[in-house]
Amino acid sequence: MPSVTAADRPAPSPRLLPRSLSIYLDIVRFAAAFGVFASHLCQDKFSGGLLPWRVGSYGTLCVTLFFVLSGYVIAHSLRSNGGGGLGYARDRLSRLYSVALPCLILTALFDAIGSRIDPALYVNPFAEGKVGAVATYLASLFFVNEYGVFSFGGIAPGTNAPYWSLSFEATYYLVAGAVIFLPRLPGLLLSVGILALAGQTILALFGLWIGGYLLYTHLFYRDRGALTAALLLGSTILLVQMPAIELHLRADNFGFFFPWGRGAWNRNLLSDYLVGFAFLIHIAAARRVAEACPHALDRIGGLCRRLGGYTFPLYCIHLPAMTLLRALSPWPSNDPRTLALIVAGVMGLTVVLTPACDRLRSALRQPGRRRTAAAGASL
Repeated sequence: MPSVTAADRPAPSPRLLPRSLSIYLDIVRFAAAFGVFASHLCQDKFSGGLLPWRVGSYGTLCVTLFFVLSGYVIAHSLRSNGGGGLGYARDRLSRLYSVALPCLILTALFDAIGSRIDPALYVNPFAEGKVGAVATYLASLFFVNEYGVFSFGGIAPGTNAPYWSLSFEATYYLVAGAVIFLPRLPGLLLSVGILALAGQTILALFGLWIGGYLLYTHLFYRDRGALTAALLLGSTILLVQMPAIELHLRADNFGFFFPWGRGAWNRNLLSDYLVGFAFLIHIAAARRVAEACPHALDRIGGLCRRLGGYTFPLYCIHLPAMTLLRALSPWPSNDPRTLALIVAGVMGLTVVLTPACDRLRSALRQPGRRRTAAAGASL
């Protein structure tokens, strides 16, 4: 089977990602990143019990949304952009490293400063004694920090515990690229090998990513009336109520262990897939609404685009930043001024960091684009 090129792919239909759906997904992306931020903000060392548990109960759910969204957006990107396999690799690597590189550097800097001010905040029983700091950052740099083959047992670059999910994302990008752009048999063999090295948890959650990918090209119903309204409302209620629902779900994966994150906790796959299914229904219904009202969100489109652009930097840097701000705060954790300092500081850093990441992404993409253009000119 020959490699897939841009000419082999069908042109994207505007119905697959109507403007109002694109804007809406930007809102969802930012809300999900803020939900992860809020889940850490609710810890006693940051807010001292000032926030109700419900505010911080959506962190795991929000990461699940990211996996589904990632598959959906990558499917759109593959149908919209040319460049073949090299273009895909360039786009995915620039996307990852434009945020990962600054965040790894800032994490090391913030931790070095904060640990001198308040060493107790930086005690990390999960990572210390397993892998040295340099090796931890190297594993994170190449996104293999969650790979089961290395038996790291739960590491993260410094205080940046949320970085774990980037290992999952990078793997899914790599597997999708291998399957789509390589000849069939080598692509499948390489994908199986990558997933075997990655381990059971990355493999287990791959279904969420695939679900988002397939939804983009295989919307499974056509109704835009009562059924769409019911699906949109029902999926929203289910997602909002999930923190309460998952308290009644079996959490031990029926005896199987799926480690993830710094503490190598057992991932609750039943909850993940219930959330993923609800979110797939939600996107499908939202797409039908967007098809009927393609310009419904135009007035707030610019604001939503900016918020969507903050998503990745906010997700990747918030925990090291809030830990440093807590160390710098002259007030106790249960003082509202500490909470205000952390929220304002993290959001301010995100606003400043985002354009820098965007410029770095453009710089990382330019060399490959110039080579592609030069090759085309020589034909």
